[in-house]
Formats: sequence, structure tokens, C-alpha cells
Amino acid sequence: MKTVIVAFGFSLFLSGCNGSPEAADGKQTQTDAQTVEVVPVAAQKLATVFTLPAQLVPFETVDIYPRVTGFMDMIRVDRGSRVHKGELIIRLSAPELVAQRAQAESALRAAESQLTTAQAKLASDKGTYQHLAAAAQTPGVVAENDVMVASQTVSADQGQMQSAEHNAAAARGCAGRSAQRSATRIVPEHLCAV
Repeated sequence: MKTVIVAFGFSLFLSGCNGSPEAADGKQTQTDAQTVEVVPVAAQKLATVFTLPAQLVPFETVDIYPRVTGFMDMIRVDRGSRVHKGELIIRLSAPELVAQRAQAESALRAAESQLTTAQAKLASDKGTYQHLAAAAQTPGVVAENDVMVASQTVSADQGQMQSAEHNAAAARGCAGRSAQRSATRIVPEHLCAV
């Protein structure tokens, strides 16, 4: 503590000795005024140019995949183009789909032909059964076995006709799906093509 007091007193002594003799006399000296240069403010564009590496990325992207494979006939947009929902982007041609459609239509025509044949056979056998049943009313004209065979033939024909109806309905469904696939359009669900 004594050393701190001694150091403080010594510093006061030295500061009193460093003063100028004029200041000690009570006379004040005038200091020279310093000159400062002033420049007017002017608005200018900066000439600094920075070159930075960057990549532009779209706000939204969507990956588009076709429902079927095929060849691209037409592409109406470029990468990064804005597209709207329902707009045609790509048209595909698929020769395999055309062949599948032709095959499905051929199968449909065959199934409908089988249905027509089954209906005609049912109508014919039903008429034969009705004539045999009417003739069987007279004893000894037609054997009872012939009437039963005609009845069973009508039942079998009805089953074949129902089967042909189901086959025709299935063939119509296949032909419809085939036609739908061949008319596939690639359309976006969002706003930016990838």
C-alpha cells in the first residue's frame, strides 16, 4: 500500500514539473488552430463488380413419368419452362399399344361373335325343346328321353350364353383400357417442368 502511495505522489510531482513555464505563471497560451480539408458529398454508382459462382434453381419441380413406354413424337416445353395443370407437354407414340389395341378389338369382336352364336343356338334349341314338349303331349309320338335331352341342351346353351356374355364384357373392358392407354397424354400436376 505504501508503494502505491509513493508511486502516486511521484507521478504528481512529475506532472507538475512537465508543465510549461507560461502555464505555471497563469498566462494562457493560444494554440494554433488546425486546418481540416472538407470535401462535398456527391452521389455516385459503385463501380465494384463481383463475379461469384451460382446456380439458378426453380422454386418447384416435378418429375414426370409416362404411364406407358414409347417414343416421343413431340416435346412442347423446354427445361425450366412454366407449365400449367392439364397442359400437353409430351406426345408419345407406342407401336406396341397400337398392336395391343388391335388385338383387344379383335378379341372383342370374337367374343361378341361367340355370344351371337350362343344366343342363336339357345334360341334354336329352345324352339326344338318346345316343339318336342308339345309333341310329347300325344302319347307315343316322341320318346320321353328325347324331351329330356332337348331340355338339358337348352340348359347347357343358357350356360354357354352367360359365359359368352361375360367374355364379351371382359373383352369390352380390355378394349376400353387399351384405347385409353393409347390416348395417354403427359400432363403436369405442378407448375414447373423438370
